[in-house]
Amino acid sequence: MQDHEKYDELMEWGEKPHNERKPSKFNASFHDTNPLCGDKITVYLQVEAKAVKDAGFSAEGCTISIASADMLFDELKGMKVSEVLKLDEKHIRELIGISLGVNRIKCAMLPLKAVKAALVEHEAGKKQ
Repeated sequence: MQDHEKYDELMEWGEKPHNERKPSKFNASFHDTNPLCGDKITVYLQVEAKAVKDAGFSAEGCTISIASADMLFDELKGMKVSEVLKLDEKHIRELIGISLGVNRIKCAMLPLKAVKAALVEHEAGKKQ
């Protein structure tokens, strides 16, 4: 796929995210912001048997941030928590598929950062 095609696909994800929703049932959530650009995201996860059963988000932000969240959330469903916690910037760059500068990668990483925080808080709460 050429860069302009990938860019068009990214725009589509950002403009019509299908995972932007608050699931009826969730037991982990986290709100985070990117102070550089003002992007905001709240993630909602249903974690069962150490895996993500369902996931949704609400967000205000740029196309990169929302597209990154939507693509990531497609992958999350069914993943083990331990696998999610291993995801990194390289994985997000592969999902996005276009070159991102230093500031734009922070937009793309915000959803993963929030997901990991929600999972860490969830796991810590279960151990108390």
